[in-house]
Amino acid sequence: MGIYYLVVIDSHSKWIEAFCVKSTSAFYTIRVLRETFARFGNPLELVSDSGPPFSSLEFAEFLRYRGIKHIPVSPYKPSSNGAAENTVKLVKTCLKKAVRDGADVDEALQTFLMMHRATPHCTTGRTPAELLLKRNMRINLDLLVPNAEEIVRGRQLRAVNERQITCRELEEGAKVVFKIYKNNKEFWVKGSIIKRIGPLTYLMNDGSGYHKRHIDQIMRDHSVSQSNHATAGNTESITARTVATVPLASSLKSVPVTSPRAVGAQAAPAGPALPPVEGTAAPSGLISENRPMRIRRQPNRLINEA
Repeated sequence: MGIYYLVVIDSHSKWIEAFCVKSTSAFYTIRVLRETFARFGNPLELVSDSGPPFSSLEFAEFLRYRGIKHIPVSPYKPSSNGAAENTVKLVKTCLKKAVRDGADVDEALQTFLMMHRATPHCTTGRTPAELLLKRNMRINLDLLVPNAEEIVRGRQLRAVNERQITCRELEEGAKVVFKIYKNNKEFWVKGSIIKRIGPLTYLMNDGSGYHKRHIDQIMRDHSVSQSNHATAGNTESITARTVATVPLASSLKSVPVTSPRAVGAQAAPAGPALPPVEGTAAPSGLISENRPMRIRRQPNRLINEA
């Protein structure tokens, strides 16, 4: 095929990187390693075979500049770097299968790398992604399991339904007052709702332009509704007071006067007399009170007895 692959594996997490290179020269090797180190950082040690690209002066200078210790293995002894050799076998098996099946080689390689990084390793018992990235990678199998975001959203909806909380809503065209921010200060200005652009977000116009605000930054303009219904409100309040005053006499109870002092007989009426209501007139000798009267006695003091 005339295509070469450079395989890199992290000894701690077993994370695999595989790069397609045009040549096995030191130039292409350094370029691939520079890209890898830019993504994950410089390693402490680099173990490789004693091939020409790893034995060149250019490669040694590259590692020395980055403070990386180079450990070349013995020639003709591939078992000295067993982890790398096993990784090369896995990549070769993947590429051969892709060629045999007529599939895209690059797509097959990337799929293999993704599955390998998301699969627990037999040595560590954990996935390479978890050890290197401190999290598991999201793959197609995760579509079969609800993710954390959906679980949290479902719990929030259940909590809202249990408490029967209704969110405040505003209709289009409603007169409101909302906050504007100028020179690090807040101001309330009047405007109207243009439309609803989100669950809790509205677009408003105050005459000078359009503004997007959260529902917590908006209040209804009650001055408009109060001015429109001021007359009707006053009429209804007067009628309500009149209607509420009339049944008061019918609810009064007549209580006999048990105190020798005719307190109620000398008291002047506090307000205009109500018109007589049929069946509610109190008989003579009785005082209309809305609560029972009690007998008031002079307290017995020790100084009076002496």
